[in-house]
Amino acid sequence: MLSLYINAEEILVKRKRIPVGLNIRLTSGEDLLISGANGSGKTMLFKALAGLIPFTGEFRIENEKEPTQNQNLISFCIENYFEPNLTASDNLAIARYIKNDRTQFINNLMEGLNFSTQLNKKCGSLSAGNKKKLHIIAAFVGQPKMVFLDEPFANLDENSAGSLLNWFKDHLSHGGILIYNDPAADSVVRAKYSYKLPGHEAS
Repeated sequence: MLSLYINAEEILVKRKRIPVGLNIRLTSGEDLLISGANGSGKTMLFKALAGLIPFTGEFRIENEKEPTQNQNLISFCIENYFEPNLTASDNLAIARYIKNDRTQFINNLMEGLNFSTQLNKKCGSLSAGNKKKLHIIAAFVGQPKMVFLDEPFANLDENSAGSLLNWFKDHLSHGGILIYNDPAADSVVRAKYSYKLPGHEAS
C-alpha cells in the first residue's frame, strides 16, 4: 500500500510565515483538492513540498513494497522550469533522461491533449494552454505514482480538459495519488478530500 503523509504548518518565504494547517494522509487511489483565495499560498505550498522553499512540518512517502526506492514515485507539475529556447520535444527528452524513462507511457496523454503538433516548437513560443499541456505531460514522465498538479485545467480547452480528467481517473484507478490546486478543478474534479487554505495574503 502506497501512502503519502503531509503535515504542512507554515510556509516560510521572504521572512514571512504563511499559515497552511494541512495535516492529511493519502493512500493509493485517493486525491486531494487544495483551494483558497488568491494569494493564500496554493502554488507556494506545492513549491514547499517540492523542496524549493522552506516550510515547517513533515512530508513523508510510505511505500511498503519498496521502502527505499522512491526516486520516481513522486512528480510535481509546477510551471516555469523549461528551457524556452529548446523545443518541447527536447525538454521532454531531458525530463525522460533525468527519470530514466524509456517507455511510451506519455504518448497517450500527448494524443489526448492534442499536443503532438507542438513538439517541434520552442517552449518560449508556445501559447499558455500548450505550455500548461507540456508541464502536465512532463509531470507524468516516468509513470510516477504521486503527482502534484498546480492549476492543471488553467488555459485548457474543453476537449483537452475532458481528456485530462479521464487520464486522472485512470491514474487513480491504478492506485495513484493526485493532489490538485486549481480554482477550475472544483467544478470538474470530484476529489475524495478537499482542503481550503486559511486565506491570509502571501504578498
